[in-house]
Amino acid sequence: MRQNIEDFLKSKKIVLVGYSENKKKFGNYIFKELNLRGFEVAVVSKSIDSIEGNECFKNLKSAINISESLLICTKPEQTKLLLEEAIQNNYKYIWLQQGAENEEIIEFIKKNDIKAVYGKCILMYAEPVKSFHRFHRGISKLMKTY
Repeated sequence: MRQNIEDFLKSKKIVLVGYSENKKKFGNYIFKELNLRGFEVAVVSKSIDSIEGNECFKNLKSAINISESLLICTKPEQTKLLLEEAIQNNYKYIWLQQGAENEEIIEFIKKNDIKAVYGKCILMYAEPVKSFHRFHRGISKLMKTY
């Protein structure tokens, strides 16, 4: 999985699914944090037209020219359909934020040989790592789960 993490983070452009009109959702926090860390984050949302003056895309197909790296921050019920759409639209690198996956989705990833990261928080890997994510990363390294 380490190679998948490195491949995903090589691009400083990321397509994000999971931004919400509810500002307290984690996808919104990730959007903000990744932008602060120097990433260009394009959002796919059927219900939001723009964020801070940046156009949102209505589907994965319309965003593929932005990046081949797709970050999914949704509930598992939505994730499998997104993975299928991602495959159809040639996304090469996929990161499922913790909580976006379940056993069925992990099996789907393995069966379809998808280059994916799952069970990991992107904010522990996207440099520069700060605050409590830096602390969590240190613990993960000690536990050999990083």
